[in-house]
Amino acid sequence: MNPAVAGVPVVRDKIIGLVSARMNGSSVRTGFSWLSRELGTACQDGHKFFKMYIVYILQSEFDGSYYIGQTEDLERRLAYHNAGMSRYTSRKMPWKVVYNEEYSTRKEAIRRERFLKNQRNRKFYEKLIKDFRSLNQSDSNKI
Repeated sequence: MNPAVAGVPVVRDKIIGLVSARMNGSSVRTGFSWLSRELGTACQDGHKFFKMYIVYILQSEFDGSYYIGQTEDLERRLAYHNAGMSRYTSRKMPWKVVYNEEYSTRKEAIRRERFLKNQRNRKFYEKLIKDFRSLNQSDSNKI
């Protein structure tokens, strides 16, 4: 078993123990749900321990243009854009994710999102995406 995954149940059990000790009669599940909402990363039952904030670049399959944003849930956010819920992106559907980065704080993600939006340079975005794809390709070849 992957060492990173192997420790999750142990850590989760320790957290449940700590939470239940402070719950004063409330259920452990309620306490764990509260804690996971506060902290945020997925464990076996879908609860989270640490929140991650994702900066992403979408590319329109309609005209090839780019859209930059940040979110906690990239899958949900992509569905939002492809459902036409955003005024800007609704005119250029469908969208696909071509780039993403993870940050541990929203502040860092917003700072990076603003930096990327301020570039306003298609060649810059294309190089960033190309480098991202080649990095991901080389990582998948190592497995």
